[in-house]
Amino acid sequence: MKEANISPDHATFASLLSALSHSGQVDVGQYWFNAMVNECKIPPSEKHYACMVDLLSRAGRVEEAYQLIESMNTEPGLAIWVALLSGCHNYRNLLFGEVAAKKILDLNPDDLGIYALVSNFFSLARMWDRVSILRKIMKETGMKKVPGYSAVEVNGKHEAFLVEDKNHHQYEEILQMLDSLDNEMRVIRHVPDSLHEVEEVVI
Repeated sequence: MKEANISPDHATFASLLSALSHSGQVDVGQYWFNAMVNECKIPPSEKHYACMVDLLSRAGRVEEAYQLIESMNTEPGLAIWVALLSGCHNYRNLLFGEVAAKKILDLNPDDLGIYALVSNFFSLARMWDRVSILRKIMKETGMKKVPGYSAVEVNGKHEAFLVEDKNHHQYEEILQMLDSLDNEMRVIRHVPDSLHEVEEVVI
């Protein structure tokens, strides 16, 4: 761009930081963020901050991500807190994750996927009372999860499965198997990474 005498704008840096976030290049991302602010004199927008929080959180550097949020001159939006919470969930950081989860709920999101992320984090932190509250909110507001669909081939025959579909010809056998798996997970204290218990998402 320099050779063509073209100056990068806020959109250029937003795209660059987003790409660096998904490729995990933290140091490069920090370099260009600082260059944008100090050299190009472009004030960072919500999008730029969200990219940087996502970049740091994906790398497990959630404390740095939180410090960046604290340095903002404007009130952080939903995308920023979701990025932080996602990193906290992946790296089991309960301290900053709880902060992010509370901020997200304060913003009253209407996206089921975001509620799922918050619920999964509370499950990870074993905050069962908050998991119950979230499920109640989702039920009262009418939010529903789009049913999942899976298909497999067994002995040359295709079998299709739809969440909450009880019409499959082997429904009872599948239910028994899932109950068995659920019991085994509880024995080893595994927390299903889902909005629902295993028996609730069975076909």
